[in-house]
Amino acid sequence: MYLDVYGDTLGAIVSAAALASSGNQVQLHLFDERMAARLGEGRCPYREPGLPELLTEQINAGRLHLTTMDQPPSEQSAVLWLALSPNLLDEAHAILRGLPTQPQREWLVVNQSTFPVGSTEALQASLETVEVGSSASGVVVSLPDLLTEGAALQGFMRADHWLLGTNVPWAQRLVYELLRPFN
Repeated sequence: MYLDVYGDTLGAIVSAAALASSGNQVQLHLFDERMAARLGEGRCPYREPGLPELLTEQINAGRLHLTTMDQPPSEQSAVLWLALSPNLLDEAHAILRGLPTQPQREWLVVNQSTFPVGSTEALQASLETVEVGSSASGVVVSLPDLLTEGAALQGFMRADHWLLGTNVPWAQRLVYELLRPFN
């Protein structure tokens, strides 16, 4: 599956590396080109056991690609994973408003960001404004960041539990499929 992960938080980097390790093609969108270069060299800004090695492994395997925020999602992608800092809610809305609309394309937006309560619904409204006049559809689901610094990679790859907020069956099934290798 093709995914686009947005953010430079620990959650974004862990999610991108872990999702790539399960065979997905992941494009990680970062704010800073220098951070992309450092990650590409195996230098991670977070002290997270096993994360630098996993990043290097996935980049070398061609499953994890580093890019900047201004790059559009992959042509094959239908999943956006938002793991942005709490102060970047406006950027999240801008990402959704900038999505390409294509007929019959269903966007799944996973909101892992630690935004205030009600943000997922607000992001859903932004996604719906993009879809006006097209036959595209999409849904924003909430998957709160429950990672603990120092054990974030282990917490994602061997999660005790996940908390998923959605009432859309196809979105729930797709998130379950993405997370299945880690349960």
